[in-house]
This record gives sequence, C-alpha cells and structure tokens, in this order.
Amino acid sequence: MSALRTGIVGVGQMGGRMAARVREAGDPIVAYDRDAERLAAGGIEPAGSLEELVTAVDVVLLSLPDSSIIEPLVLTHLAIAPGPAQPANERFECQVLHVAGGRGRHR
Repeated sequence: MSALRTGIVGVGQMGGRMAARVREAGDPIVAYDRDAERLAAGGIEPAGSLEELVTAVDVVLLSLPDSSIIEPLVLTHLAIAPGPAQPANERFECQVLHVAGGRGRHR
C-alpha cells in the first residue's frame, strides 16, 4: 500500500515544522503558502495553486493564523469537488480558532 500523499496550506512557524516532520519521516508532502520564499527555504515540494494542492493529495492540513483567513479559503478554494480520478480527500485544521468562528463553519 502506498503512503497517503499529504498537502499543507501555510508553512509558517507551526505548518513548516509539521511539513518538515512528515518529509523527514519519508512520506510525500506538497505545500502551498503565499510566501514562495518560505516554501523554497523549507525544501518542501510547492503546489502552484490551492486547487493544484487539493487535487494532488489525499489529506489537506490547514495551518493558518485565524478564522478570518480559514473561512474564505474553505468556502471557496477548498470547496473543489474531486474529479472521477480523484477520490474525496480529508481536510484538517491545525490551529487555535476563535470559538464562534469554528462553530459557524461546523454546523
């Protein structure tokens, strides 16, 4: 069985460390961050766009600072329906969210 291919959105303080640990464990990871220099410095395979990342991986980790950034991302860019060759993937948020923002998104 092949390893799950993981994608991460946001490779700052927390996301960069998570991505590095996945890579160090020998598992494939691809990342998207607005800061291309940050991606290059981490040696992580970059995705050209959020859409490219979502369609290329089995699991998407979100490591972003707050609900005001996460909500539009989830509701627009990550609401991409998988194609016939791409089964649905799992999405996980990996940060501290404001309680009200988290409740509104998970009803």
